[in-house]
Amino acid sequence: MQLNPQRQPDGKAPSFSALLRRRFGSASDLSRGVGAALILQLSGASLMYLSRVFLARWMGAAEYGSFVYAIAWMTLISVICMLGTQRAVLRFLPELSSEGDWGRVAGVIRGMRRVALGVAISVAGITASVFLGLAAGDLWVASSALLTGVLIIPLLAQSELHAAIARAMSKIVLSQFPIRVLRPVLVIAFCFLWWTATGTLDGADAIRATVAALLVIVVTQRVWLRAVLPQEAIRARPVYEMRAWMRVSIALAAVVLFEAVLDHTDVIMLGSLVGNREAGIYHAAVRTVNLMGAPLLAVLTVATPQFASLRAKGDQSGLQALVFKLAHWSFWPGVLGVFVIGAFADTILGLFGQEFRAARSEFLLLMLGQLIHLGIAPALALMNVSGLHRESARVLGFGALINVSLNALLIPAFGIAGAAMASVATTLIWQLWLYRIVRVRLQLRTSIVDAVIANGPRNPKR
Repeated sequence: MQLNPQRQPDGKAPSFSALLRRRFGSASDLSRGVGAALILQLSGASLMYLSRVFLARWMGAAEYGSFVYAIAWMTLISVICMLGTQRAVLRFLPELSSEGDWGRVAGVIRGMRRVALGVAISVAGITASVFLGLAAGDLWVASSALLTGVLIIPLLAQSELHAAIARAMSKIVLSQFPIRVLRPVLVIAFCFLWWTATGTLDGADAIRATVAALLVIVVTQRVWLRAVLPQEAIRARPVYEMRAWMRVSIALAAVVLFEAVLDHTDVIMLGSLVGNREAGIYHAAVRTVNLMGAPLLAVLTVATPQFASLRAKGDQSGLQALVFKLAHWSFWPGVLGVFVIGAFADTILGLFGQEFRAARSEFLLLMLGQLIHLGIAPALALMNVSGLHRESARVLGFGALINVSLNALLIPAFGIAGAAMASVATTLIWQLWLYRIVRVRLQLRTSIVDAVIANGPRNPKR
């Protein structure tokens, strides 16, 4: 694509607000979009974190570990089932809706929904059969939490797809509130009711509460989507181009799958190779560190559709300005988090219970990995909206392979510390690789170092 930079009459690149206003319209719409995304991400991350604290204190490290081990498995399987549909709707819907092609908008929504649901139900049945077969043959101990967890697969696939549809249509609140805020509230409420009624709570009980919460969320999303989507999309006769759409979707699926492997391999392999207790302790440290990434998720939620729009318009200078702003907005809050969270690491981990303080050293190491991620983070999103999904899949696939290999090597020798070392090493490798591709192929600089050197969008040499 030939890029033709579009600058303001005075020769300066458009401001960050101006760039996003092109997507949201008026300044008030912009403020609501950015503000809603930030509030929902921060409140959702806080609520999810608090829900995990309560569950860990109610259940103890071992049962909490069985819960997060099952969730990690089911999340990974649900990602496989979605076949990249959650990324495909982000690719197609903004363009089709801006063109007023409501028939194809309706076709994308209904078609992708049916694909994700059908595959997820089938795979859930197969997964349950495999777990039961392995358990019957004494080849593997399948916990009740794991067996109950297969019910999560189709529900999680649908909830994530609905969130992606809402995000693609710039319905920020709908895209974030059910999965970020409502889910942890419902899970903790259902667990609390069970705990007060029976006096006990184990991993399987928490999984059943998650199933109930996801069922409520999926129904809520369906009703809400119908209320806020353009009436033209609802009334239009669907036009399906499933073969073409699914080719793109499946190509994007590899990226999503490898991301999920990178996110969940450590917990799954700790639970499999060492035990649920260690998996639970490590997961508490990971959850705490992930709080540092909330600002990045918020700005990417709003800005990712704008990446595609600026690329389509050929506005290279505007895109670079936006990337520099995102680098500042995501990295510096992370640095602040390192000092604040790191200073009180022992106290914070102790919120989960006395046993969880054992992960303090690993917790500090994981914060280093998160800073590396925040310092280069926009690179992957840029590649995904620029047609470089094959390259990003190759990088993430190699990263996933390294991650699995390092975990298999280091966890038996070092336990939780081995998982943390594998995570940081893998993050450094694949993030630097992505940065190099974006720098060469897209002629964009995405790191916080670049943003500081260029002094953001005000540098006239950019």
